[in-house]
Amino acid sequence: MRKINLESIQFSNYNTDLDKKLKPAKPVKRTRSIERAESKVIENKVSQKERQPKTRSKLDQKFVRIMTIGLLFEGGILGIHSAQAKKHEVRPVKPNKSPIVRVIKPEELKESLVKKEETYNPEAKVEKLSQKAYEVFLTNQELMRRLEQNRLIYEEAAKKTGVDWKIIAAIHYREAGMSSSHSTVSGEKLGHENPDNKKMTCHSLLESAIETGNIFKRNLQFAYKREYSLDQETLERGFLAYNRGGSYAARNVSPDKSPYVLNFYNENYDNMVWPDSEAEPTNLRGQVNQMYGAFTVYKILEQAEVEGRIDL
Repeated sequence: MRKINLESIQFSNYNTDLDKKLKPAKPVKRTRSIERAESKVIENKVSQKERQPKTRSKLDQKFVRIMTIGLLFEGGILGIHSAQAKKHEVRPVKPNKSPIVRVIKPEELKESLVKKEETYNPEAKVEKLSQKAYEVFLTNQELMRRLEQNRLIYEEAAKKTGVDWKIIAAIHYREAGMSSSHSTVSGEKLGHENPDNKKMTCHSLLESAIETGNIFKRNLQFAYKREYSLDQETLERGFLAYNRGGSYAARNVSPDKSPYVLNFYNENYDNMVWPDSEAEPTNLRGQVNQMYGAFTVYKILEQAEVEGRIDL
């Protein structure tokens, strides 16, 4: 029986297959469609490469890490400095618009009420009337005689005008020394024209006393926009406005600067000097006045009436 060499068969078969594989392929004809397809494949590969992130080298990566750490460190230091600067920064204080509510104690309320009453107390504005001035005036026999002679006329004029008779008497003293033959308005002789108003001529003491009361209220309203009353502040301004109109008010000169108002009220107002102000005529400025002030006379008569020393 013939023996078959299997190795040779396998080898031959193997070689035969290998030969088939190694045979060159038939050339493919290149058409335009194939070229277009190849170009699209190449373009897709290039775009994919561009989309992929570029890988950095190890040296670049270390450099980036170092720079990042440095920036973080620097930012931390700057943050600390800015925080300290803000801490020590002087900022304007915003005003607190909310009202402050304070509880008033009963004793404080009582004190405030007492102070409020004092502002309306005539003796709180100016010191107490001098007892010496009070006695000297009332012991002047000629003045007391004239006062007794004219008092009924003063009181009649007070009924006609609504002005206290003591105000009219005080003005008559300042203008004419309470002389019954001279007008209470400006001290001119009765029957003569008034030196301040040529259209006015008073023929009787009662007529002049009525004019005086009306002028007192009118000038008070004109100079100080005040209605007539018997509080001290109003009376002082009333006497001042009667004497100088609105000249003191226009120049913001206080009534206690005028001798016409407060002369001899007490030792602080003895022998007052006419102020060096445009409110006064130039021929009077700086000169001493020797007569009682109108407000001083009013207070003397008020106290004397209460004490019963000038009763009819």
